[in-house]
Amino acid sequence: MKSIIKPLGVALAALFTVLALSSPALAAPRSSATAQQQVGTQQAVSVDSVDGYYNGSVVVGTNVVKANGSIADTGFHRSSSALYIKITSSAGTYNLPFVTVGNNSSFVFPTREAKFPGTFIRGTATMCSWMNSGSSSVWSCGTPQSIS
Repeated sequence: MKSIIKPLGVALAALFTVLALSSPALAAPRSSATAQQQVGTQQAVSVDSVDGYYNGSVVVGTNVVKANGSIADTGFHRSSSALYIKITSSAGTYNLPFVTVGNNSSFVFPTREAKFPGTFIRGTATMCSWMNSGSSSVWSCGTPQSIS
């Protein structure tokens, strides 16, 4: 019995090595830090701010960015919230106001699009809201999420 275990183990290890090298499904996943999405690929996006959030998808095309999903303003602060998509292209940087939701409201929106000139380099999605500050309000944005 001992005489078969070692050769069997070596044979199985060799088989799995061959399969891993020949099959992308079995190969080790790429690091998310180095994996780049191609233009035209749908990407899940979830961003929030002090008083709002957006969950949906974003697709960057050659000269257009499209988004759809749900947006909400929680009503904890005065006034509205908005989703911005910032695109850096070979022609410049464009902060595109994408969709706004009123205070203490929410809705699901179908695909909307915004055009930009030049070749896409990188982008971010950011949710911003009016935040109470004493008797007035200040525009406050959450952490941006990279889109590619």
